[in-house]
Amino acid sequence: MKPGYFFNPFMKFQEHTLLITGIISLLLASWVAAALNIIYDGVINIHLTTGQNFISALLQNIIAIIVLFVFLYGISLFVNQHTRAIDILNVALIFRIPLYLMAFVIPATKPILKKLPDIQKMEQFKPSGPDLILLTLIGFVSLAVLAYAVVLLINGFKTATNAKKWFHILLVVAGLFVADLIAKIIITRVFL
Repeated sequence: MKPGYFFNPFMKFQEHTLLITGIISLLLASWVAAALNIIYDGVINIHLTTGQNFISALLQNIIAIIVLFVFLYGISLFVNQHTRAIDILNVALIFRIPLYLMAFVIPATKPILKKLPDIQKMEQFKPSGPDLILLTLIGFVSLAVLAYAVVLLINGFKTATNAKKWFHILLVVAGLFVADLIAKIIITRVFL
C-alpha cells in the first residue's frame, strides 16, 4: 500500500470494503473495551472504567459514531449536496480505528493512577522516574494517534465531499469537537 493510502484509505478502497472494515473494527473494539474495562465516552475520549460489558461498550461506540455521522453529514450537505451518506458513515467508522487501538495502551496507566493521592494531597505526589517516562510516552502516543485519526477524518471528508476550501476543514474540526461534547453528554448520562 502506498504511503498516501495510509493517510487516505478512502481513495483506494471501495465503500463496501470500508463499511465492513469499520463494522468489524467497531465490534472488535467493543469486545476489547469490555475485556479491558475501557469506556469510549465520546467521539475522541477513552478512559478506564469498571464493570464494562460488551453491549454497553457497543452502544457507547454506536452513539459516538451516530453523533459524529449526523454532524459530518450535515456539514457535507453544506459543502456538496450530492454527498452520499455511506461515504460519510465510512469516514465516521474508519476515523475511530486508531482510537480503538488506544484501548491497548490506556491500561498501562492503571498502576500509576492508583498511586495518585487525593486532590488535597496532590502537592505531596512525587511520581517515580519510570512512572513519569511511561506517562509522557503514553501522552505522546495518544497525541500521535489523535492526530492520525483527525487526518483520516479530514482526508475522508475531503474525498467524500470533494471539499477544497480551508473553511470546510475548519467546519469539520469544529463539528468533531461539538459531536464529541454531545456524545459525551449522552454516553455519561446513559452509562455512568
